[in-house]
Amino acid sequence: MGGVDPANLKATPYSFSLLVTGGEDATATDISSSVDPASIQGVLPDWTSGALSLVGQSEEGPTTYGTVSASGLVSASFPAPSTPTPLLNGCTFSGERTAENPSLFLVYPGFRIQNGAGDVYGSLSESTGDLRQRVGRLYSDTDVRLKGTQACFGASTEYDVDLRRGWNVVTFGLLRVTDDDIAVFSTRSLPQGMRTSLRYSPVPERVSLNFPDAFFYELRAGQSVQVDAVFQQNGQISGDVTLETDVPGIGVTPASLSLPALKAAGLGAQAVQTRLTLAAAADVKPATYRVTLTVRKNGEQVGAAFLYVTVNP
Repeated sequence: MGGVDPANLKATPYSFSLLVTGGEDATATDISSSVDPASIQGVLPDWTSGALSLVGQSEEGPTTYGTVSASGLVSASFPAPSTPTPLLNGCTFSGERTAENPSLFLVYPGFRIQNGAGDVYGSLSESTGDLRQRVGRLYSDTDVRLKGTQACFGASTEYDVDLRRGWNVVTFGLLRVTDDDIAVFSTRSLPQGMRTSLRYSPVPERVSLNFPDAFFYELRAGQSVQVDAVFQQNGQISGDVTLETDVPGIGVTPASLSLPALKAAGLGAQAVQTRLTLAAAADVKPATYRVTLTVRKNGEQVGAAFLYVTVNP
C-alpha cells in the first residue's frame, strides 16, 4: 500500500489515523451501524451544523466521499478506484494467496467533516470496539484470500483477509514500529454482518492567533504600537472572546472581540483580521519582553501566541 514516507517512518503511521480522533474523545457520539462494504449510512443526533462534506484519506490523497445533511444524515459511498495498486508492486508477499498479484486500494479509516472552505467541524470514525483496529474499506480487483505478510520498502502489512471483487470492510491498524524503523500494519477482514460503531467527535473549540507582519515591535514607556493580527477559528467556536497579556505594564486593546459563527457554505477560510494596540505603561522598565497574548472564552483559554516587545529608554 502507498502513503508511507520511508524517510520518517515513526511519524508516517500517524498520518493514517490523523482523521480519526473519535475513539479517544470522551465527547464522541456512538451511532450503531450495519456494515455495507460500498457505503456508510447513519444519523448524527441533535445535528445543528448544517450540510457538510465527508472527506476521507485514500492512497490517492484526500477525497470527498459523501455528506452530512442539514438534518444530520450521514451518507457516503465508495466508487471503484481508477488506480488500484498490484500487491507485488515494489513489494514481496510471503504466505497464502489465492490470486497471483491482485490489485488493491485502501480507504484509510476516518473522515473529516468540513465545509466548502475547508473548516473542519469534527471527525467521524468507524470501530468494532477495539480502538486499536479502525474500520476502513479495501478494494480488490478479484476474489482473493490473503494470509501472510506484504513487505515493502520501510513498511510491511500483515494480511488476514478474504476479499471479494469490489469493496470489502477491513480493520486497519498499526501494530508496531520495529527497532530498525519498519512500520508494521495489520489488515483483517471484518466478519459479514458484524455491526460497527460510528463515532463523531467535534473539533475542540480553539483560536489560532497569528501576526502576519512581524513578531518584533519597539516602543517607549508610555507609548503604544499597532499590531495586525489574524484570529483563525477552529471547531465551531464563535461569539465573544477576551484578550490579555502576561507582562505587567504592557496591555492590549481591544480587550475583547466577537468571532462570527461558522458558515457551512463558506467560501473562504473562517478568520477574523483585526488591528490590536499594545501599550506600555509609563513605569515599564526598558527591556525586551516576550509577551504572550492569551485568548479566552468564558474564562477558558482557547488560544495563545507570543511576540517580542522592546521598550526603549
